[in-house]
Amino acid sequence: EVQRRREAAFLRRENTKRKEALEKLKEKLFLSHQESMKELELERRRLDWKRQRLSNSVARAKLILDTQNRHLDEYDELYRTTPRKPTARYPPRGPLDNSKT
Repeated sequence: EVQRRREAAFLRRENTKRKEALEKLKEKLFLSHQESMKELELERRRLDWKRQRLSNSVARAKLILDTQNRHLDEYDELYRTTPRKPTARYPPRGPLDNSKT
């Protein structure tokens, strides 16, 4: 009887120790998980910020290219429609007048 009670008390103490160790492990795991989640959130924010900067840069580059293309188109149109003085190298185009020969 005494032996059985001693064994039961010993097992209860061992069980309590195991439970406390398990609780400590759970707490450690929880804190580690929280820390990981904080790091992930920071990384996500950093990547969002980078993505936003990149999309702003792309939008700015597109705007610049569109503006340059528009200016080139306007210049081409102006160049096409501007009358130029004929020169010796580039005589005026028109019907050839061979009646003087």
